[in-house]
Amino acid sequence: EKSSLESPGGQLVVAFMSGATVEENPLLATDAKEVLDGLERSRIVHKRFGVFDRNRLKDILAEQELSLLLSSPETGIVTNKLTAVELMFVAKIRKDKDTVEIVLNGTSTETGKRLATYVDVAGPYEQLPKLIEDLSLRLVQEFPRPTGMVWEWAAPDIEFDLNQSHRIHPSMKCIVFNMEERIHPI
Repeated sequence: EKSSLESPGGQLVVAFMSGATVEENPLLATDAKEVLDGLERSRIVHKRFGVFDRNRLKDILAEQELSLLLSSPETGIVTNKLTAVELMFVAKIRKDKDTVEIVLNGTSTETGKRLATYVDVAGPYEQLPKLIEDLSLRLVQEFPRPTGMVWEWAAPDIEFDLNQSHRIHPSMKCIVFNMEERIHPI
Protein backbone atom coordinates (compact mmCIF):
# COMPACT_ATOMS: atom_id res chain seq x y z
CA GLU A 1 0.00 0.00 0.00
CA LYS A 2 1.30 3.46 -0.92
CA SER A 3 1.73 6.33 1.48
CA SER A 4 0.08 9.67 0.72
CA LEU A 5 3.34 10.99 -0.70
CA GLU A 6 3.53 8.06 -3.09
CA SER A 7 -0.07 8.50 -4.19
CA PRO A 8 -0.67 10.12 -7.57
CA GLY A 9 -0.13 13.87 -7.30
CA GLY A 10 0.57 13.73 -3.55
CA GLN A 11 -3.13 13.24 -2.81
CA LEU A 12 -4.48 13.10 0.71
CA VAL A 13 -6.01 9.71 1.34
CA VAL A 14 -9.48 9.90 2.89
CA ALA A 15 -12.09 7.45 4.13
CA PHE A 16 -15.82 8.05 4.45
CA MET A 17 -17.89 6.55 7.28
CA SER A 18 -21.52 6.62 8.27
CA GLY A 19 -21.34 5.13 11.76
CA ALA A 20 -22.88 8.12 13.56
CA THR A 21 -25.88 8.22 11.24
CA VAL A 22 -26.59 4.50 11.48
CA GLU A 23 -26.26 4.57 15.27
CA GLU A 24 -28.65 7.48 15.68
CA ASN A 25 -31.26 6.37 13.17
CA PRO A 26 -31.01 2.98 11.42
CA LEU A 27 -33.75 4.11 9.01
CA LEU A 28 -31.25 6.55 7.48
CA ALA A 29 -28.74 3.77 6.75
CA THR A 30 -29.86 3.51 3.11
CA ASP A 31 -29.51 7.25 2.59
CA ALA A 32 -26.12 7.22 4.30
CA LYS A 33 -24.94 4.44 2.01
CA GLU A 34 -26.13 6.40 -1.04
CA VAL A 35 -24.27 9.52 0.15
CA LEU A 36 -21.04 7.64 0.89
CA ASP A 37 -21.19 5.67 -2.37
CA GLY A 38 -21.76 8.94 -4.22
CA LEU A 39 -18.77 10.59 -2.54
CA GLU A 40 -16.57 7.57 -3.27
CA ARG A 41 -17.58 7.60 -6.96
CA SER A 42 -17.31 11.36 -7.38
CA ARG A 43 -14.82 12.38 -10.05
CA ILE A 44 -14.38 15.70 -8.26
CA VAL A 45 -13.35 13.90 -5.06
CA HIS A 46 -10.99 11.54 -6.92
CA LYS A 47 -9.20 14.45 -8.60
CA ARG A 48 -8.24 15.81 -5.16
CA PHE A 49 -8.16 12.81 -2.84
CA GLY A 50 -7.20 9.18 -2.82
CA VAL A 51 -10.31 7.39 -1.52
CA PHE A 52 -9.87 4.43 0.82
CA ASP A 53 -12.10 1.41 0.23
CA ARG A 54 -14.85 1.53 2.87
CA ASN A 55 -14.72 -2.25 3.18
CA ARG A 56 -11.31 -1.86 4.85
CA LEU A 57 -12.44 0.67 7.48
CA LYS A 58 -12.11 -1.97 10.19
CA ASP A 59 -8.34 -1.90 9.51
CA ILE A 60 -8.22 1.85 10.20
CA LEU A 61 -10.24 1.57 13.39
CA ALA A 62 -8.13 -1.34 14.62
CA GLU A 63 -4.97 0.67 13.93
CA GLN A 64 -6.27 3.66 15.88
CA GLU A 65 -7.31 1.44 18.79
CA LEU A 66 -3.86 -0.17 18.81
CA SER A 67 -2.23 3.27 18.77
CA LEU A 68 -4.32 4.40 21.74
CA LEU A 69 -3.38 1.30 23.71
CA LEU A 70 0.31 1.77 23.00
CA SER A 71 0.43 5.55 23.18
CA SER A 72 3.00 6.83 25.58
CA PRO A 73 6.05 9.01 24.96
CA GLU A 74 8.32 5.96 25.33
CA THR A 75 6.40 3.21 23.53
CA GLY A 76 3.82 5.05 21.39
CA ILE A 77 3.43 4.44 17.70
CA VAL A 78 2.31 6.92 15.10
CA THR A 79 -1.06 6.17 13.54
CA ASN A 80 -1.52 5.91 9.81
CA LYS A 81 1.58 3.79 9.31
CA LEU A 82 -0.37 0.58 8.72
CA THR A 83 -3.12 2.13 6.60
CA ALA A 84 -2.51 5.11 4.37
CA VAL A 85 -5.65 7.03 5.40
CA GLU A 86 -4.93 10.53 6.68
CA LEU A 87 -8.47 11.86 7.13
CA MET A 88 -11.69 10.11 8.11
CA PHE A 89 -14.98 11.81 7.35
CA VAL A 90 -18.16 10.85 9.17
CA ALA A 91 -21.35 11.70 7.30
CA LYS A 92 -24.25 12.79 9.46
CA ILE A 93 -27.65 13.00 7.81
CA ARG A 94 -30.65 14.88 9.15
CA LYS A 95 -33.91 14.42 7.36
CA ASP A 96 -37.41 15.77 7.85
CA LYS A 97 -40.52 15.45 5.72
CA ASP A 98 -39.19 17.08 2.54
CA THR A 99 -35.59 18.15 3.15
CA VAL A 100 -32.24 16.60 3.96
CA GLU A 101 -29.02 17.99 5.42
CA ILE A 102 -25.69 16.21 5.04
CA VAL A 103 -22.76 17.18 7.26
CA LEU A 104 -19.23 15.80 6.91
CA ASN A 105 -16.97 16.04 9.97
CA GLY A 106 -13.33 15.18 9.41
CA THR A 107 -10.81 13.72 11.84
CA SER A 108 -7.07 13.34 11.33
CA THR A 109 -6.00 9.72 11.70
CA GLU A 110 -2.53 10.95 12.61
CA THR A 111 -3.50 13.19 15.53
CA GLY A 112 -7.06 12.06 16.28
CA LYS A 113 -8.13 15.71 16.26
CA ARG A 114 -11.26 16.94 14.57
CA LEU A 115 -10.73 19.39 11.78
CA ALA A 116 -11.82 22.93 12.48
CA THR A 117 -14.10 23.03 9.48
CA TYR A 118 -17.00 20.85 8.52
CA VAL A 119 -18.67 20.58 5.14
CA ASP A 120 -22.43 20.57 4.72
CA VAL A 121 -25.24 20.86 2.18
CA ALA A 122 -29.00 20.97 2.56
CA GLY A 123 -31.96 20.93 0.22
CA PRO A 124 -34.97 19.00 -1.02
CA TYR A 125 -34.66 15.25 -0.47
CA GLU A 126 -35.71 14.60 -4.06
CA GLN A 127 -32.46 16.30 -5.17
CA LEU A 128 -30.18 14.00 -3.13
CA PRO A 129 -27.87 13.12 -6.09
CA LYS A 130 -27.35 16.86 -6.81
CA LEU A 131 -26.70 17.51 -3.10
CA ILE A 132 -24.05 14.77 -3.08
CA GLU A 133 -22.38 16.40 -6.08
CA ASP A 134 -22.48 19.79 -4.32
CA LEU A 135 -21.05 18.20 -1.17
CA SER A 136 -18.18 16.74 -3.21
CA LEU A 137 -17.34 20.16 -4.59
CA ARG A 138 -17.51 21.84 -1.18
CA LEU A 139 -15.27 19.14 0.30
CA VAL A 140 -12.61 19.70 -2.36
CA GLN A 141 -12.82 23.48 -1.84
CA GLU A 142 -12.11 23.04 1.90
CA PHE A 143 -8.85 21.22 1.13
CA PRO A 144 -7.07 23.32 -1.49
CA ARG A 145 -3.74 22.65 -3.14
CA PRO A 146 -2.16 26.08 -2.84
CA THR A 147 1.38 26.65 -3.96
CA GLY A 148 3.71 29.36 -2.73
CA MET A 149 7.23 30.33 -1.85
CA VAL A 150 9.18 29.48 1.29
CA TRP A 151 10.75 32.62 2.76
CA GLU A 152 12.69 31.09 5.61
CA TRP A 153 13.25 27.60 6.91
CA ALA A 154 14.68 27.24 10.41
CA ALA A 155 13.56 23.74 11.38
CA PRO A 156 10.96 23.07 12.63
CA ASP A 157 9.51 26.46 11.63
CA ILE A 158 8.79 27.45 8.06
CA GLU A 159 7.76 30.91 6.91
CA PHE A 160 5.98 31.08 3.57
CA ASP A 161 3.78 33.40 1.56
CA LEU A 162 0.48 31.57 2.11
CA ASN A 163 -2.19 32.61 4.61
CA GLN A 164 -5.87 32.26 5.48
CA SER A 165 -6.89 33.86 2.18
CA HIS A 166 -5.35 30.76 0.54
CA ARG A 167 -7.50 28.61 2.89
CA ILE A 168 -4.47 27.71 5.00
CA HIS A 169 -5.33 26.95 8.63
CA PRO A 170 -3.51 25.77 11.77
CA SER A 171 -2.32 22.15 11.80
CA MET A 172 -2.57 21.88 8.02
CA LYS A 173 -0.01 19.43 6.69
CA CYS A 174 2.17 20.84 3.92
CA ILE A 175 4.57 19.22 1.53
CA VAL A 176 7.59 21.45 0.94
CA PHE A 177 9.92 20.89 -1.97
CA ASN A 178 12.37 22.86 -4.06
CA MET A 179 11.48 23.41 -7.70
CA GLU A 180 14.59 25.36 -8.67
CA GLU A 181 18.30 24.68 -8.56
CA ARG A 182 20.17 26.53 -5.83
CA ILE A 183 23.82 27.32 -6.19
CA HIS A 184 25.55 28.05 -2.90
CA PRO A 185 28.62 30.32 -2.94
CA ILE A 186 31.87 28.75 -1.81
